[in-house]
Amino acid sequence: MKNFYINIIILLKNYPISTVWSIAIFVLSIMPKSSLQADILFFEHFDKLVHCCLYSLMTLTFTLENYKKNNVSKSFSQSIVIIFSASIYGFLIEIAQKFLTINRVFDILDVFANIFGAILGSFASLLLIKFYRKKKSSNM
Repeated sequence: MKNFYINIIILLKNYPISTVWSIAIFVLSIMPKSSLQADILFFEHFDKLVHCCLYSLMTLTFTLENYKKNNVSKSFSQSIVIIFSASIYGFLIEIAQKFLTINRVFDILDVFANIFGAILGSFASLLLIKFYRKKKSSNM
């Protein structure tokens, strides 16, 4: 258990925004559903859009923090690892919802929305990195 806490501290130190965002996703995902959630559904399957946005922002921040920390050009291969990790994370949260909560269920469409969001966030971060590099090289 000690190693778990050490790993969390390392993540917080190296990827503070992404780690906090990932923890927030977990907490929001296992919280009991409230009547408020039913009231904010603007259209059917609105929650899938929310899942997509949450995971898009998670992969975006992980990729950008990783780029800032390492300043490496292996962004594409690292993005694949981040997409895969975010997808597994989302899948495990869906399993946790099934077994650890009372009024939440496993939804395969949520898993697909998470994966799609992770892919979108990763592509967005690659575009931002490319734009940043281009702007940085033109300023030199």
